[in-house]
Amino acid sequence: MPDPLDTMLDTLRADVPEMSDQAFAAGRARVQAVTDPIPVVTTPEPEPVVVALPKRRPLRSPPARLLRLAGAAAAVVALAAGVVAVQSGGHNAPGKAPISLPIVTAASVLQSAADNVNSTDPVVAPGQYRYIVHRAWDTATTAAADGKPFAVLAETLIERWVPREWHDEWLLRRQPTGNVEWLLGTAEEAEEAGVPIGPDRNEELRARCGDFYVSEDVVIEPCTEDGNWQSPTPEFMAGLPRDPAALHAMLKTGTGGEIADPEVVVTVADLLRSGLVPADLRAALYRALALLPGLEITEDVANLAGKHGTAFGIDSDIERQDLIIDPATGEFIGERTVALAGGPLYPAGTVISFSSVSTTVVDAIGMKPTG
Repeated sequence: MPDPLDTMLDTLRADVPEMSDQAFAAGRARVQAVTDPIPVVTTPEPEPVVVALPKRRPLRSPPARLLRLAGAAAAVVALAAGVVAVQSGGHNAPGKAPISLPIVTAASVLQSAADNVNSTDPVVAPGQYRYIVHRAWDTATTAAADGKPFAVLAETLIERWVPREWHDEWLLRRQPTGNVEWLLGTAEEAEEAGVPIGPDRNEELRARCGDFYVSEDVVIEPCTEDGNWQSPTPEFMAGLPRDPAALHAMLKTGTGGEIADPEVVVTVADLLRSGLVPADLRAALYRALALLPGLEITEDVANLAGKHGTAFGIDSDIERQDLIIDPATGEFIGERTVALAGGPLYPAGTVISFSSVSTTVVDAIGMKPTG
């Protein structure tokens, strides 16, 4: 085998120009490349470095960013299988596994909430009633004689007593509480202009099957209506699939064809608002919502009537419907509507309605829990 140095020298030309410092350095490098072994440099591998992910609200897909880690040559962020593995260097340190942190998404939190739903509902014994309290804050608008507009959020207390036997008599009480939050104008200005403030509707109704608005003038008799998402019956809810994918497909199919994802959230809110959804269906609804690709956590800690939960929603063109759920217990706390398009009465981002729902068991119709 010919000597590599001889081979290289044979290729040199005798008529080259005078040697410069730059040419000399380049030639020396070529000679060393074939005569000297390539040095192997080893450096101790750095220990794994854990980087705490920043908390953001609303929570969205984490952005790509360059992480500068002190004492480490490089950082690699691996996103796989729903976890984030952050460590320095290109390989794991001997005998040590990468440290992983969970990615918190709307889907993962809803799945956790579904897991935490109680497997059984409170037992309503014979003669007892399910007492459902719905505190609803809705926007009321009016205008003075001179055209000056007013807008308030006004609270209405809605109470229902639902018997153990669906076909027995129910009781509904609806009354304004007098609590208002002004969105446009003030109480003094409204009083001076002589305009009403908030709702003044008081009701106390009794009816079998909760058909409070079926009167003698209506052909339809109580307890003959088929249930739906807005007015569920035991038969309607029993017929809904508990498989999340099947329930998701049913929610996406409206009477006129496929409905948009924001409307799916509204439909689920309509059903949960009733306070009558059994535990297994409630868990299935959370898992079905988790399949909506655009669902986001819109607020980590939302407060409704003193109860705290996580808000989930999807933006539409003009507003967003949020569901408030306590992930620790799977309890549906309530809902709210946020204006996304500003108008003459309130700016974009204004909460234009919200409500809370709670359910307990009492011993008689019209009775309220003590304490």
